[in-house]
Amino acid sequence: MRDYLLWFIIGGVFIITEIFVPGFVLIWFGIGAIIAGFSALLGASQPFQIAIFFVISIASLVITKVFMKKKEEKETYKVGAERLLRKTAIVTKTIIPGNFGEVKIEGELWIAQANEKIRYDEKVIIEKIDGAHLVVYKIN
Repeated sequence: MRDYLLWFIIGGVFIITEIFVPGFVLIWFGIGAIIAGFSALLGASQPFQIAIFFVISIASLVITKVFMKKKEEKETYKVGAERLLRKTAIVTKTIIPGNFGEVKIEGELWIAQANEKIRYDEKVIIEKIDGAHLVVYKIN
């Protein structure tokens, strides 16, 4: 069997297998095999074909993984109460240590607690979420 035909078959198998396997990995080996097949068609030696296959496949895989990681980092969205962390709120009911008060953030009222007394209309930062209430601290 001719080298280029073998590379094209291997490339096709990789690409078809990618359809059934999660991860977006095998397609790059399929593309590498097809490019190696074209190099065989142009008369390249077998060691060169193998080198082209590995270089194209691994380089494509690494570039894709780096790109996808950067894209994932940019598209991380916080939802629910988690979106409120480290944001500023206004106290609407005085907070006394050991008791709950109330804060307003993004138009919503939340029950809040703190380790210090925080008076009405002072600004606070949301430190964490503890069940259904916020833990806050005063901005100095």
